[in-house]
Amino acid sequence: MQTYSRRRFAATTLACALVLAGGTAGAAEAAAATRGEQVVERARKNYLVPDATVKADVDVLRNALKEVKAGKSVTFNANAGRTRIRHALGVLGRTAEEQAVLARWAGLVADRGGGGTAAYLARERQFFAAFTTPLGRLTQKYPKSQAKYWLKNTPPQVLDVVFTAATAGLPPDQLYTYAYLEGLVDYVRDRIGLGRQAGDPTDAQLRSVPTTSPIFGYDYLGTDRFFLDMSAARVPGRSFLPYDPKRVVLDTRRNEKGTLVESALFPDLTTGLQGEAAMLLRRRALFLADVKTYGYAAPTRDELVYWTYVYYNVGEFNGQLKKYAGRRALGDWIAKGEYPNSIKALESWRMLRDMKIF
Repeated sequence: MQTYSRRRFAATTLACALVLAGGTAGAAEAAAATRGEQVVERARKNYLVPDATVKADVDVLRNALKEVKAGKSVTFNANAGRTRIRHALGVLGRTAEEQAVLARWAGLVADRGGGGTAAYLARERQFFAAFTTPLGRLTQKYPKSQAKYWLKNTPPQVLDVVFTAATAGLPPDQLYTYAYLEGLVDYVRDRIGLGRQAGDPTDAQLRSVPTTSPIFGYDYLGTDRFFLDMSAARVPGRSFLPYDPKRVVLDTRRNEKGTLVESALFPDLTTGLQGEAAMLLRRRALFLADVKTYGYAAPTRDELVYWTYVYYNVGEFNGQLKKYAGRRALGDWIAKGEYPNSIKALESWRMLRDMKIF
């Protein structure tokens, strides 16, 4: 499972796999929007684009106010600020607030001499709060979420594969959350050639990411124990797999603990995500069995999302439910922020849920 970045190992092995596969295969895009394209479009239209646009306006406003407080080009910066205020509020659909926000701006400009006082800083915070975007509010609500970063790095064709691999027991938004947390976002950026510190990909770059090339599960999907899970005596993972495991190539690796693990080289992204989904469904089944065995109340959807990743990321024999049977509720671990990776999964999924883009 993904506990640290494996990207430094992935570039060379991925290149070798591409040679073996004979390169990538391209397919013509369907005229009608796919489900992946619909999700990406909703994310961009309702969240990513307004957020970036308003951020640009706010950056200008902050710089203008800084100049004003320094007594530089006061009239010019005051006018530039008014223009940006109108534009940002228009993007946010808050034109009804325009006069009130403009009045606050005028007050900040007029009282610039007191820019260092607590009262002035409080007024400044109130002014800039008017430009909080829908995405900004969700980011404040879910500080551990990585969904914003993921959505900026999501090709629609990759989302189409997520929809294909999802099941009734593991919906697309949940599979997307787990897969991107486990490293699918790194696969996308590596295929584009973007380093960790590089900027956001362009639309053309995102659409260049192949889905028919081999993918190493160890590097990008967290399928470290794929073959062990598929053949496990207790709830064998192959019962959730829609294909014969023999289609997958054994990829033995030494993990961060120095242990040899039997991961997989999948022939393409579809089989890879189906393999990851099978492992997730197996771990979810183990969790639900433990819930019943140890007398816990039926999990809420939030608890199901959280505990599935605990069992996937930490291990099926974690023993927490047995240890605390009768003493703790399933939500206690969430309330206390235990298992940080699972908190990231939960908050990221909650953010996607609230966005209503899937």
